[in-house]
Amino acid sequence: MLFCFSATGNSLYLAERLSEAGCGSVIRMDRCLREKGARFSVPEGEPLGFVFPVYFSGLPTIVLDFLDKADITIVSDTYVFVAVTCGMSPGNAGGMAEKALSSKGIRVDGMYRVVMPYTWTPIQDLSDKSKVDKVLEEAVPMTEDVLEGVKERRKCKMPDSTSPLMAKPLYSIYGLQKTKMFWVTGMCDGCGECRFICPERVIKMENRKPVITVKKCTMCLACLHRCPMFAIQYGRATIGHGRYVNPNVSL
Repeated sequence: MLFCFSATGNSLYLAERLSEAGCGSVIRMDRCLREKGARFSVPEGEPLGFVFPVYFSGLPTIVLDFLDKADITIVSDTYVFVAVTCGMSPGNAGGMAEKALSSKGIRVDGMYRVVMPYTWTPIQDLSDKSKVDKVLEEAVPMTEDVLEGVKERRKCKMPDSTSPLMAKPLYSIYGLQKTKMFWVTGMCDGCGECRFICPERVIKMENRKPVITVKKCTMCLACLHRCPMFAIQYGRATIGHGRYVNPNVSL
């Protein structure tokens, strides 16, 4: 059984590869939260995996919410693993997930990370396709290592993780991000697709323009990257930094 959160497809790609390798069906965390369905029983002999991206050296708030609310029953020998996708370091995301699961009586046996294109475009420039393709190419052996590790039921800690004390300052910046930084260019055609792209469903349409209706959101930038017209921006830097969706999945 695989629980996944993915905004631009990197984590979904990893989860789908794991599913093809025999790790069970992929269950989207955000959909479970929207549908109020968070009670699961892992079949005997099947691993339990949590796959998600790293935000600001930690967990996306939507993943924290899912781990808090999910009621998951496992058998004594269930292999439990966490696999993250990240643009650089996995930070303390593995440690945060381990702590959240431990509070529910679930131990984590294996932790993995795959470096993929870094999608926080207020900082990262994704406009050079050749550079993006190179990162994706380099992610292939890391992905294969995750598949092999889970197959072997490998017991391992998160590679290149950051101590909680070092990760905490960066993760605190995550909480300072403001939805008022989102804005819409004249390219917006009022299609309203962003309402359904948003995993938290916090976007509504006013005068045929998207408006985020809360002060905070998960800050996944799915609306920015997946807008058909590339009309949604966050600050000014994102205009010239391109957008990205993992080419190997259908979101």
